[in-house]
Amino acid sequence: MVTFMASSLATLFPGPRTKALLRDRRWWGLGFAACFAVHLVALSVFNWRKGDFPPVGLVDPGVLAYALLLAMVLTSNGAAQRAMGRGWTWLHRTGMWVFLLIFGQPGTGLIAMTYTLVSMSAACLRIAAWWQRKRRLGLPAGAM
Repeated sequence: MVTFMASSLATLFPGPRTKALLRDRRWWGLGFAACFAVHLVALSVFNWRKGDFPPVGLVDPGVLAYALLLAMVLTSNGAAQRAMGRGWTWLHRTGMWVFLLIFGQPGTGLIAMTYTLVSMSAACLRIAAWWQRKRRLGLPAGAM
């Protein structure tokens, strides 16, 4: 959520803290990727020890998330950003929205509902920041 909301927070609430958050969002994203790598290893070992490896549910949103995460990690440097141009922006923006949709899936239970509420709030924050940037540029309603 930190990387997803960094630019929006900096747009809506400019200041030294949000500027620092925006500056360091690559490291927040790489930290997220490291946590997910540990999660993948733990899940794989767990399934292997159960005798359920490779996992039966290999075609699910989690596989897409891990593939996008790997692509985002491999391109999280200035050289890749320059080489990919707008493709880099598309990859990282799409990847962040996919993660938001996966984590924000409605479900039962307190944890699932909390993830859903946080995800919906983060999406609203992004939309509000997009609207604010559009207003600052003086663009018509259908532009941008």
